[in-house]
Amino acid sequence: MPRIRLYLKKNISKDEKIELSNQHFHYLNNVMRKKKDDTILIFNDKEEWIAKILSKNFVNPLELFRERVNKENIWIYFSLIKKRNINYLIEKVAEIGVEKII
Repeated sequence: MPRIRLYLKKNISKDEKIELSNQHFHYLNNVMRKKKDDTILIFNDKEEWIAKILSKNFVNPLELFRERVNKENIWIYFSLIKKRNINYLIEKVAEIGVEKII
């Protein structure tokens, strides 16, 4: 079963009734077919919560699922290689989150 996640710009705290936007409600109700008392994940820039759908436009955060972990500032140094291989190297290190390529 896929996880349903919604991004909220608001601060989230336990047992606080949060009103959803019309776009979020449409997504939950019509696209994902979620009903009252189903659980979803809501998150902001700091943390992710397990939440229960209360009614039409409201959810209730139940428990903290995880907090955001700050990633390390990763740099990579590499020697000169053929152009074809450099492009491949840049593609792969960008996928793993390298901040700077030297």
